[in-house]
Amino acid sequence: MEAGKTPNAVRRSPTYKVTASSPEVLQSYAEEVRAAIARRAYELFEASGCQHGHDRENWFRAETELLADVPSYLTESGDALNLRLTIEGFRKSEIKVCVEPRRIVLVGKRRVPASLKKRSRSSYPELILSVVDLPLDISPKKAVIQFRPSMLTFELPKSKEASGSTGTQAA
Repeated sequence: MEAGKTPNAVRRSPTYKVTASSPEVLQSYAEEVRAAIARRAYELFEASGCQHGHDRENWFRAETELLADVPSYLTESGDALNLRLTIEGFRKSEIKVCVEPRRIVLVGKRRVPASLKKRSRSSYPELILSVVDLPLDISPKKAVIQFRPSMLTFELPKSKEASGSTGTQAA
């Protein structure tokens, strides 16, 4: 065995820094996602024989088929919030993130291989549109965002005002 290596060494996935996008850039991506959902909802409307009165049902079904589930885990430690988002199957180049004082917005569009497009839409969702509301103000310009396969992690320093509070708000 080579010196310095343990027999059960854990291989870590490479981690890449992510640069936050401006709200304007994210808006154009979000519009593409909304348009794809609208197209699919209309396809469902046509498939049902153009029966009116099911617009919400068609919209929610389209979202379920097209949008990937993005589980999130938020913790607080001293002067920062730590957020972890699971983004299965998306590459760094396929996502855009916007960090705002009270929320994180994530938009993504996966390039789906032709071999997988033939499968059920819901088994391989192509899009992400996720908003995570934060419990307190953070300093967006100081946020550190890292990508590793299937995961985004955020270190979100609390704003000066939030650092002095306990994170609770007066009623």
